[in-house]
Amino acid sequence: MGGAPGSGGGSSASSTLPYYRLRIEYLDQGDWTTLQIVDPTKVIKARQMSLVGTANVLSVQKDQMGLNTNFGSDLTVVADYALVPSAIDTPFALALTKGGAGTVTIRFSMVQGTTVTLLKELTKQAGALDFTLDLSPYEGTAPIEAPLAPVKNMGLALYYPWYSLDEWQNNATLRDTPTTPYASNDPTAIARQIEQAQSAGINGFVVSWIGPGSTSDDNVKLMLLEAAKKNFYIGFFLETTGGNLAQTPATAVTWLSYIASQYSSDPAVLKISGRPVVVPWVTNTIPAATWAQTRAAVRANGSDVWLVQDCQDDDYLPVFDGVWYSGDIAGLGEKVRYYAVLSDTPAAKVWMPTAMPGFDERLLPDRTNPRYIDRANGAYFRGELDSVFANSPQWVTIYTWNEWFEETYLEPSVNYGDQYLQIAGSYLKPWVAQ
Repeated sequence: MGGAPGSGGGSSASSTLPYYRLRIEYLDQGDWTTLQIVDPTKVIKARQMSLVGTANVLSVQKDQMGLNTNFGSDLTVVADYALVPSAIDTPFALALTKGGAGTVTIRFSMVQGTTVTLLKELTKQAGALDFTLDLSPYEGTAPIEAPLAPVKNMGLALYYPWYSLDEWQNNATLRDTPTTPYASNDPTAIARQIEQAQSAGINGFVVSWIGPGSTSDDNVKLMLLEAAKKNFYIGFFLETTGGNLAQTPATAVTWLSYIASQYSSDPAVLKISGRPVVVPWVTNTIPAATWAQTRAAVRANGSDVWLVQDCQDDDYLPVFDGVWYSGDIAGLGEKVRYYAVLSDTPAAKVWMPTAMPGFDERLLPDRTNPRYIDRANGAYFRGELDSVFANSPQWVTIYTWNEWFEETYLEPSVNYGDQYLQIAGSYLKPWVAQ
C-alpha cells in the first residue's frame, strides 16, 4: 500500500470528480414548502447560493429544500445541486408539497460556466405535486470537473517520539506499559512498531514534532530510515503550543519552511502532490488570518507543505488543505472531501477523520478537571471507527499509536495485548486494500 515510488505516501492518479450543476430558484409567497429529491444518491452536494427575505425555517440539504415564511412575505432562495453524471441518464424525480397559504414558483436550470439554461418553471398552490426533470439533452455535454486530493485509502496513527527506557519504570502516572518497553531513538523498536502498525492496515505515522534540531527531529530522521525499508510513511504533527507558535508566528514560518525544504524529496515522507503532510496541534489557537500570512511567507521562500487543520472551523478551511478531526461530526467528511464541488474557488482538500480507543488523564497531576472515556473492552473504539467509516474518509487516523499518559494508545500493551491492534485491523485492512 502507498503511492508509487517517488510519488509520496498515499498519492493516486484519480484527482477529479465530475458533476452537473442544477440550479433551483425558489420564490415562496407565504406559509411552508418542501421540495424532496426522490433519489438523493444522484446528488453529491447542495449549496445555498442566496437568500432574499426572512425565513422562519430554511433547510438546503442533499435530499430536500424546506422553508417557511410569513404569509404575504416574499422569500427567494437560490440553491445549486451537484449531480452525479449518471443522473442525466434517467428522469430526475422531485416531490413538492405546499402549505395552505400563498403560492410557490420554482425555476430549474442547468449551469455550465457562466451559461444558465432554463429547464422548467412551475407555480403551485396548496397540495402535493410529483414531477420530473428531463436532463437527457445534456448527455453530450461534458460535466464539470472538481479537483480532489489525489490520495488512496490509507490508515495513519498519531505517534509520539519522546520516550526513554526509564519512562516505563515505576511511573506513577501510567496504568499500563508497552508489551516491550522501548526508547524512541532505538531503530529496532521503530522497526518493530512499523511492522505492528502494518499488520493492522496502518500505512504511516504522523509524528509529534517540535522544530528543527529537536530530539523529535532527530527521531524523525531515524524513523524515515526504517520507514523507507518497509514502504511506510512519516508525516508531521506540529506541536504548536510547545513551540509557542501563537506568540511567535515567525517560528511557524521557519518550521514549515524547514519541513518543506528538508523533507519534500524523502520518499518515506507522507506527501500529497509532492508536499509533506503537516498537522498543527490546536490549529485555532492561531487566527486563520495569521495562518494565511504564514503560508504566504513559506511559499515566498520557494516551498510549501500540505497543511491540515485539527479543527472543524469553517474560517480555516479556505487557508488549509484539509481537516483532521473527530469522525463523529455528521456531514463534515463530505464538506471537506467535496470542498471543490460547487465552490467559487475550487481547491482539493483531504479529510482525515480520527478514532480514539479511549481516554484517561486522571493520573496526571496537572489536569484540574481530568477527563475519562472508558474503553469498554473495545466497544468505544469500534463505535468511533463506525462513525469514521460512515463519514466519507479519505485517510483514517488512529488517535493515537502511543500516547500512554492520556491512555489513547493502540500499540500492544501489558494490560490489553494486541486487542486494539486487532480491532483497528478489522476495519482498516480491507479498506486500504481497495
